Amino acid sequence: EHPDQSDKSDQSDQSEWLDWSKWPDWSDWPDSSDWSDWSDWSSWSDWSNCFTEDATYFEHNYGRYWGRQRIHEWITHTMDQWPASNMTAFPVRWYSIDKEKGWVFAEIMNRMEDLGDGNIYEEPNITILHYAGNGLFKYEEDAYNPNNMGVMIGQWLTAKKAIEQPKKEKSRD
Repeated sequence: EHPDQSDKSDQSDQSEWLDWSKWPDWSDWPDSSDWSDWSDWSSWSDWSNCFTEDATYFEHNYGRYWGRQRIHEWITHTMDQWPASNMTAFPVRWYSIDKEKGWVFAEIMNRMEDLGDGNIYEEPNITILHYAGNGLFKYEEDAYNPNNMGVMIGQWLTAKKAIEQPKKEKSRD
């Protein structure tokens, strides 16, 4: 049983979350040529404010967090730490919406800071969201392969060091 479905008492009246006028206008999500506008949050407060007060967030490598405030505290602390602090964009590669049940499924890239070397260093995660109405989500689940994420971050670090080394040598001259 999915944790978001443990209380079946409110499932008989689904009209509130099926009221499409309260859903975000999904047609405004950026197309594949310009994902960065959607994914460029000005702060983690913007992101956490998309949740209900009693939301659940499940990150497979870190655990479960309950409540908007706790989710906000966790994401802010986590994303302020290296190497996550160098993840500067989270473009959406694809998404699918099950309007009947209120679920959104997406592949979201975790993109590292642009080094200017012509490469994009990113690794995907799968995100599952459950819509609660009024533009808010009551559940998010994120899953990714930590090994693949580590390899990508290692590649980014190697490239960053290669770019910075000549700069350090020039400053010594």
